[in-house]
Amino acid sequence: MAAIIATIGGCQKEELTDRRLTDEAQPQEVVKPDVYLEDNYLVFADFHTLDSLKKELNSYQFDELKTFEEKMGFKSAFSYRKELLNKADKLPESEIENYLDEVCKLNYFDKHKKEFKYPFYNESYAKILNPEGKVKIGNTYYKFENDFEIVTPNLTGIEIENIPENLEHKIQLDASLPALKSGEELESTLLRNDRLRCSLKLIREEYVVYDWIIVNGQMVWGVAGHKWEVYYRFYSYKQYTFYKSDRPTYFNWKTKQAQIGGNDDFWYLNYYNANPYTERSTQEAALIHFQIYDSELIQSQYPVNVSAVQVSDFWSDYMSYMHGTLIYP
Repeated sequence: MAAIIATIGGCQKEELTDRRLTDEAQPQEVVKPDVYLEDNYLVFADFHTLDSLKKELNSYQFDELKTFEEKMGFKSAFSYRKELLNKADKLPESEIENYLDEVCKLNYFDKHKKEFKYPFYNESYAKILNPEGKVKIGNTYYKFENDFEIVTPNLTGIEIENIPENLEHKIQLDASLPALKSGEELESTLLRNDRLRCSLKLIREEYVVYDWIIVNGQMVWGVAGHKWEVYYRFYSYKQYTFYKSDRPTYFNWKTKQAQIGGNDDFWYLNYYNANPYTERSTQEAALIHFQIYDSELIQSQYPVNVSAVQVSDFWSDYMSYMHGTLIYP
């Protein structure tokens, strides 16, 4: 994070202490940092920069995240959801239903699940995206809505003839894990203790990366590659009549097996341990995403195949007993 903060700080003006401004002084090119704010969304130099900051922010306590956002002048979808939920926690029960109806219109509440959510399916990016699901990466504007990715190019500095009027593309992302012909298919597990609940779910996220690329000697706007990520999604909450309220905790689990691969039985990750060690979340939180695989940018358009994932034990500090197993398939 120090390197990223140092880069951000590089955009500040330096005092001219060693020389005077003269008529001969030449204007210097403005060098933008690798991460900065544009309007109300973050801009990243590339996906590598985004991934580095995302991993750092996911290790922060909420107070540390708020400090980062205040320094950047930015509000994330994560913070916005938390504000909406905190307000619900303070309302009398007589006002809750009307309030949840309003939050539902914002696409931040799921009436069926009775859960505060995000208006986009790739919620592991909630600390990076603004409340509308927007971010700029390299030369591309990305906006995520439900399970769609909307991309438009940055035309600044692009000198090509006959640019089409509408370069916006809306892509439906592959949010579901592949259906299997046989075997048990349990993608989530739930611990219960009266109203207190703790869930573990397996998630696969897809990103289609667009940029200006060279095709047959011509610069065109198109797909530069694909990115796949696989996560454990941990969620701790208290179940009320009308909604789920976040309950921060530390999560603990043991991964016994993980097989994630591509085509022709090529394994990106092939892990098995008959006596797995305990892993633990690094911060106290109600909702975390623990990444178990990142394809980074690949050219193949075929989905990363999740063949087997087994968590033998799963518990939280509020529920200090081992119970529950996640198996896929």
